[in-house]
Order: sequence, then C-alpha cells, then structure tokens
Amino acid sequence: MDLPGTGKTSLCKALAQKLCIRLSHKYRRGQLVEINSQGLFSKYYSESGKLVGKMFDKIQEFIDAKDSLVCILIDEVEGLANNRKNMMHGNEPSDSMRVVNALLTRLDDIKR
Repeated sequence: MDLPGTGKTSLCKALAQKLCIRLSHKYRRGQLVEINSQGLFSKYYSESGKLVGKMFDKIQEFIDAKDSLVCILIDEVEGLANNRKNMMHGNEPSDSMRVVNALLTRLDDIKR
C-alpha cells in the first residue's frame, strides 16, 4: 500500500510483460488478467460472490491452456484488505465477507 499515482500498477504490468518475454520459450502466449477490486462488488445482495466465481471460471480457462502464462493483477487490493479488517470488527455487511472469502478461496485453488 502506497500513495496513488506512484506507478505500482504500471510496474506490475511491466513485470508481467517481462515474464512473458523471458518465458516465451516455455509459453507461447501470455495473459495478464487485471482485477479491479471495486468491480467485484454488486449492488445486489449475494451477487458479488457469483461475480467472483464467474471471473475465476474465465481465468481458469486461460490457465487450462498449457501453453499460456497467466499473471493476475489485483488492483486496489488494499480496499479488500480494509474490508476484511472491518469485517472482523463487525462493521462491514456480510456480502463483503463473501466477496473476500470467495476471492481468497479461488486464488488458493489456482494451481500452477
């Protein structure tokens, strides 16, 4: 977590590109999946967890292509961390808890 506009996202994109170039002998293509954490939340109750599920189903399709290197960038992740901290103190609605839990579970499920 750092000040906005310092280039964190640009650095991650450049790193993903460099990885794709360096590993081009092993992977024919590279895929950068950029997740904006605020886009994971729906205004409808219980829809947010489903959005996370659909997004990771699509990511899994990229991962299943054995000739692809997949890099996942979670932008504004500090918002999720704050939500999780607030949830422990009971200040956040349970739908936010579902989103964070679904995201962490799906990240853990990724094998490669």
